[in-house]
Amino acid sequence: MRPPVTNSRSVQSVVLMALLLFSSAVLVVSQQPQQPRQPPRSPSDTVREFYKALREKRFREAFDLSIYKPAIDPLKPQEFEDLRPDFDKMAAVIPEVVNITGEQISGEAATVFVKVKEGDGPEQAEPVTLMRSAGVWVIGDKENLEVVKKAGKQFFFNA
Repeated sequence: MRPPVTNSRSVQSVVLMALLLFSSAVLVVSQQPQQPRQPPRSPSDTVREFYKALREKRFREAFDLSIYKPAIDPLKPQEFEDLRPDFDKMAAVIPEVVNITGEQISGEAATVFVKVKEGDGPEQAEPVTLMRSAGVWVIGDKENLEVVKKAGKQFFFNA
């Protein structure tokens, strides 16, 4: 049996065409604008975003910035809705402007000082504790994270 006869010129032109298409695709991809990389969020930025998300009733986003993520993530939609009235009450007391007066970082832990005004009393600086988890700052500490993880989705129902 004889191998099929091919026209070497047509094979060359197909290969050349494929190379041209490939090189133009690489050129198009390489000329696409690169998305600017966001710098890591500081502890103060994390606190601001947490309170802003709570105030705007974006509860899942807020809790993603905290140690409460393991209690929120496994909730079914109806379970989350059962907790919504409690979350709404929490959101109602969040001030529109969170006044951060300072920040201290020590290794994988940080404290952000937030001025809070309760009633007619003077503003008081309240500490907010953060820890670094997977390279990002989250509100809370390791001891309470373990409590939340142990309780899982029952945490908010039992709280």
